Amino acid sequence: MLEQGRVRTIGEKTLARVAAALRLSPAECDFVADLARAPRAAGPGSGSVPESLRRFLEMSSSPMQLMNARLDVLAWNGPTNDLFDYDALQPPLNFLELLLFEERVTDRFADRTATLRNVVALLRAKIGLLGDDDLGSFVASLETRSPTFRELWAEGRIALEPEPICVVVLPGQGRTTFHLDALVPLAAPSLLLIALTPRIEP
Repeated sequence: MLEQGRVRTIGEKTLARVAAALRLSPAECDFVADLARAPRAAGPGSGSVPESLRRFLEMSSSPMQLMNARLDVLAWNGPTNDLFDYDALQPPLNFLELLLFEERVTDRFADRTATLRNVVALLRAKIGLLGDDDLGSFVASLETRSPTFRELWAEGRIALEPEPICVVVLPGQGRTTFHLDALVPLAAPSLLLIALTPRIEP
């Protein structure tokens, strides 16, 4: 039951309809959202990135980017920009769409399909934080535009490959192999911190 905090996958739109029907105040809406355990998915420019996470990104020497449950990119650091040139792209940015459609990003990955498989699995793993309408329209759009996404989504994976890696190619610098890690920040558990750590060859 909602009042007992047992509903974990109720979407934002459903909560909004319930709140409107019950004429809840903003404070009451927040309380219901907390009970439903459906943290509000942050969006680009929403100001929802905690300052501590922004500082953490800035301090890291490895490429890191912060995303919401839909994999919209909320913040990134300098090393990420060095790899993918995000500053030159028109926001809003979505990591999955960049991997599928943005040439300056897709060309960076020597193993793009393997990386996509892991990123699609991340999206499936986070669907409980999205409203059904939001997720359905987003997935349907990607399936229409990308046969590659359609095939990967049909696999139904919800876990990363064991010890996931990605191989990034930089012009004039050759290939670099990174460990791919997806972390949940304690300061914002609805978000994902994607980190690429250079693999140390034995």
